[in-house]
Amino acid sequence: MKSLAAALSLAALAILWHHGSLFSTLELPDETAYLEAFRHVLAGGSAYDAPRYFYTPAFARLGALAVSALGSSGTALALRFLNLAAVLYLAVASAALCPPLGRVRFAVALGLVVALRPLSTSIALGNVSPIPAALLLAAVLLGEERPIVTGILFGLGLAMKPAAAPALLVLSVVHRPSRARLLLVASASAVASLALLVDARDLPRWLERAATSPDVPTNLSPLRVLAGVGANPPSALVALVLTLGVAAFARRFVQGPRGLAATAGLAALLWSPLVWLHSFSLVVPAVVVATERAVSRFAHERSRRAFAAALWIGLAALAVDVGDALGDVERIFPSVGPAGALLAAIPGVAAIALVVFTTLRGDVDESHGMPPVT
Repeated sequence: MKSLAAALSLAALAILWHHGSLFSTLELPDETAYLEAFRHVLAGGSAYDAPRYFYTPAFARLGALAVSALGSSGTALALRFLNLAAVLYLAVASAALCPPLGRVRFAVALGLVVALRPLSTSIALGNVSPIPAALLLAAVLLGEERPIVTGILFGLGLAMKPAAAPALLVLSVVHRPSRARLLLVASASAVASLALLVDARDLPRWLERAATSPDVPTNLSPLRVLAGVGANPPSALVALVLTLGVAAFARRFVQGPRGLAATAGLAALLWSPLVWLHSFSLVVPAVVVATERAVSRFAHERSRRAFAAALWIGLAALAVDVGDALGDVERIFPSVGPAGALLAAIPGVAAIALVVFTTLRGDVDESHGMPPVT
């Protein structure tokens, strides 16, 4: 009962805080792209006649059905509350990865919902990035108990936004993957593949658009950063190298669910040519666990080394939180040139640092009563 009361209280406070976005009578910025694509499909056209639509044909087809049944405003409202539910799950599940938080977990979760900008910005823009991020985290934490159900849900998330696809590789290679985890990966892959074939005629246009990396300062992807300093490697090569690198790190160092959640999210974040501030919802577990472990370590040791670790982890979490501002320096001060692109790399580097710290320092599961990954 207490857990239910806490969940309802958290949801009520989140709705109160974000009511302006949730109940807006106007289309939110990113909703405009979604709804335009949905209406094109409903009219018998292509979702990619909407110039700002980067998601899959399957998501556009589902959205067209929703517009047909609920209208544009009803569809927008449904997406907003699905997104809010995903944000709430990310916040609660990430806080739950830190048992030492004890009774302050509710406050931490509330703080994430109202103040962590990758989550709050998603709600303000109407961007649905938290939905696949939440489904990925659920697959990591619940996949051993309910592999088929979580695999199907994760597969639907991939069918909507396949950014989390590299996480399938991480889930497949960490330790000796259990039968349940392999079943989850197989279920998710099958569902995502079947869903992507719904509008197969639009797949080439989607793949072409998804492979582009808009050269705008707030695109924080490694590919855009490389382009900003004059390097232009093939996007597929960059994605492959980064994905294999994260998978190799996970296979070598991940010991438990904290590290698995962190590395799976990082793999999903780094490979995409499109990384906005809201994309960092994929690494919310790493932000929470790394910060908690660094602060807890300093509270117990009171050493210079522990203080330095807490300081650097705090700065890394801050860099993730203000990532778009770092990227925007290049727009505000065009004369900075390649240095602006290097500033845009800081949030990604910070995410890597948080994941490494989470995996190496926060994955001591036996000491906190969490079972290791088997």
